[in-house]
Amino acid sequence: MKKTKIIAFTGVFTALVTVATIVFVFHLPSGRGFINFGDAIIFMTSILFGPFAGMIAGGLGSAAADLILGYAVWAPFSLIIKGAEGLVVGLVSAALCKVLKPKLYFAAYIVSMISGGIVMIVGYFFATAILVKSFEVAAVGMIDSLIQIGVSITIAAFLLAATKSIIYAINKNR
Repeated sequence: MKKTKIIAFTGVFTALVTVATIVFVFHLPSGRGFINFGDAIIFMTSILFGPFAGMIAGGLGSAAADLILGYAVWAPFSLIIKGAEGLVVGLVSAALCKVLKPKLYFAAYIVSMISGGIVMIVGYFFATAILVKSFEVAAVGMIDSLIQIGVSITIAAFLLAATKSIIYAINKNR
């Protein structure tokens, strides 16, 4: 895929991360937090367009959502954490798809999303510990992050399965 198209798609998917984070929000029954569909879009961006597109869309899209939603204190953390998440998903996915047969790409995507999810969970653990000044609160927040990643992997896996032929063509041309 040409660099111009990747840049254009990165801009579109950055906006999609922001919108998916703001619009598709479901508050957890615990009252501690919420889940959104932003990570699913980060996963899709990283797998479809590579690690740097995922990093940019994840970091900028999530930080923009934090600013719009009034969580400005979280924006610098989201920029770094969600950017790293997108980068890791893209790197792991690309590396595995280079060595695996196309039949196993879906497994590579799942492994890459789990890897990115771990980055997000650990990143927000430390961000929460810094902002709240409590490792206990941060540890409880990891449960919410785990739910967020589980939902996001499920959504992204469904979208990846639905667009399998398009994704195969994109990965073949990398």
